Amino acid sequence: SQYVLDTSELDAEKQKFRFDQRDRERWLIGMMRVNLLKRLESSVHSFALTTGRILNKMEEIERRINAWQLRGEHVDMDFRPDEDVDDEEFTLGKGRRYHLEELDLQRWGADLRDDRIIFEDIHRRAKRVTVQRDAKLAALKEILRRKVEESPKDKDGRPNRKALIFTSFTDTARYLYDHIAKWAQTELGVHVALVTGGDANSSTANASKFVEILGSFAPRAQEQSEQETQIDFLIATDCLSEGQNLQDCDLVVNYDIHWNPVRLMQRFGRIDRLGSRNCEVRMTNFWPTENLDRYLDLKNRVEARMALADATATGSDDVLSEESQQALQGELRFRDEQLQRLRDEILDAEATDEGVNLTDFTLDDFLADLLQYIQKNRAQLEAAPLGIYAICPRQAPDTSSDNQAVKHRPGAIFCLKRKTDKDQHLPNVPNRLWPYFLVYVHENGTVRYTFQQAKQCLALFRDLAADRTRAVMALEDAFDWETDDGRCMEKYEAPLLSAVSNIATSFGKAELRALTRHRSAKLTTRSIRPVAAGDFELITWLVIAN
Repeated sequence: SQYVLDTSELDAEKQKFRFDQRDRERWLIGMMRVNLLKRLESSVHSFALTTGRILNKMEEIERRINAWQLRGEHVDMDFRPDEDVDDEEFTLGKGRRYHLEELDLQRWGADLRDDRIIFEDIHRRAKRVTVQRDAKLAALKEILRRKVEESPKDKDGRPNRKALIFTSFTDTARYLYDHIAKWAQTELGVHVALVTGGDANSSTANASKFVEILGSFAPRAQEQSEQETQIDFLIATDCLSEGQNLQDCDLVVNYDIHWNPVRLMQRFGRIDRLGSRNCEVRMTNFWPTENLDRYLDLKNRVEARMALADATATGSDDVLSEESQQALQGELRFRDEQLQRLRDEILDAEATDEGVNLTDFTLDDFLADLLQYIQKNRAQLEAAPLGIYAICPRQAPDTSSDNQAVKHRPGAIFCLKRKTDKDQHLPNVPNRLWPYFLVYVHENGTVRYTFQQAKQCLALFRDLAADRTRAVMALEDAFDWETDDGRCMEKYEAPLLSAVSNIATSFGKAELRALTRHRSAKLTTRSIRPVAAGDFELITWLVIAN
């Protein structure tokens, strides 16, 4: 039968993709809010300057509105705006200009006054954060102080006191220079320079131009003669993040974080270059505070984009996260993604010889069995301790259509739980059973089913243990003898550790695959991401005996 789309349904579908002026205004509001918060993330000084400029703009608009209204009260009946009104005076906008007579000035003026009251309060609060109260600036000074005092030596045995400080905003760069240059020269005995797109300055008299500053900061990399007085701290915007050899320096400090992780790699690439004589190069990042990052989500977005860029490149260039580098070990081949997902996440392709149907993609049948079992055995389940186990033979009783018993390799199915206060379902976690993980491991440590193959683990568990109400005493006795009544469990420690290691690696790879498929995909926070055995507690396990 042919499906015909109803007219109302078609209109509803079109409505979903409608993007009118009202939508544009909402997006514009969101962009303005994010830009303001990004300025705050950079420095309170830059934020105060921005709010001050906005207040000045508001006052200018209010002045124009008042002038227009005042003029309208004194014009004659035959007054024509095109003859006497200065169009520039009474128009607003850059691209598309609006004349004041086209606008609802009464409502707009009232809204402007309300907004100005709010911004004046915000501006006053920002101005209260003086240099003495600027904790971020104090933290940067402490980093620079340690850099000078420790001065790690390079391969030639020479102490290195150089640091390259990046910021995305010229206002922040000038603010840092104004309050670091004199302090560094007086207390640390080093010189500081500033380079922005339209400005260059330094605390030493022999370097005031762009080329001179770079030569004084990195004479070996710039192939210039070394002077007795050198620049050790260079504050710069991203005008310096490309095309410069500055590998005399061994420390990059990101005072604020750019949205594009490639820009961070370019910043670090100024010192991580061929010809460097440094034993190691380092990068220090100033991430936004937790409260501010709730609105920006900057850290997660940058780390996710960095991981995605790394996954599509060499697999070892993520300078932000060591965990991402571990998860990217091995080759990630995009052309194999769909087949890999079918094998690792949906079906056990090696074990099935039938077609794929919708029930293969869900756990509904297991959930129904579980709910029924909980209703009948709630008291026993609530009283059961953690870590309980059972033993079953590796041969499932007559489950196939030809009456041939299915055999599985000896090992164990482990049910682990991630230790976290956030036990609710997290939409970005690539695990349908979160915070629980099911893993089937052979006794030699080989992982047969990962946590993403929860359906296969549950099916195996059901095949081997369903309807078995009594323990197999022969297996119990053999297990007790083998483990000295549970006191010697070394044989099962290795499979358990293999399960934990597999979870950590598979979890990272699954998140990276999600980044290539979904625009809304994100990396989970490091506090939630499973990494080590200490992150889990053992809920229960099923021993599959030989």
